[in-house]
Amino acid sequence: MERIPRRVGVVADAGFDGLHHDLPEHSVATPHQARRNHPLKEDQKSANQELARVRIVV
Repeated sequence: MERIPRRVGVVADAGFDGLHHDLPEHSVATPHQARRNHPLKEDQKSANQELARVRIVV
């Protein structure tokens, strides 16, 4: 992951929880995840929907 230029933002799926720790100099966007006994709030659900609308060029 050190090959990713710093000016590039990173969007990942929920499986990459903690990616912002691995890439602290990047802007990392991952969806919010519900945890046991801690369901998502409405604003978190809305943020996830907005992130899901983003299409990524690979």
